[in-house]
Amino acid sequence: MDIKIIKKLPAKFDGPVKELIEISLRVGGHRLTINGVKMIDAGKGVFFALPQRQHADKDGSTKYSPICGFFDSAASKDFQSSMRSAYHEFLKNPPQDQQPQDQQPQDQQPQDQQKDDSHSSSFYIGNPPTPPQGFNDEDLPF
Repeated sequence: MDIKIIKKLPAKFDGPVKELIEISLRVGGHRLTINGVKMIDAGKGVFFALPQRQHADKDGSTKYSPICGFFDSAASKDFQSSMRSAYHEFLKNPPQDQQPQDQQPQDQQPQDQQKDDSHSSSFYIGNPPTPPQGFNDEDLPF
């Protein structure tokens, strides 16, 4: 599975979710972007979870529904392995806007302040919005 990590945001709250990650996944000759992949430390090791939607069932209990998923366990295992490789590669070679401020060149403006239309689409003018630091599912209106 060809996965590239585009951006990662540290989770700013206590709990098993350690980071929120935006990935690019190759599908045929195209790339699909998935926002909200979670790196979770479940005590027995780290795994990566695809985005989920939080909602209440008819009894008012909180439930989680997957937004996307895999058809079989082999694809899920391939995803976990590919995410680990992509994560280690990202840590070795982070994009300029993901490096700590003290490692960025002084004359370089932060990426989010530069004019960059590389992510623009018919839905966004300029850069698409990114979730704030510490963003989690409880912040979603649904």
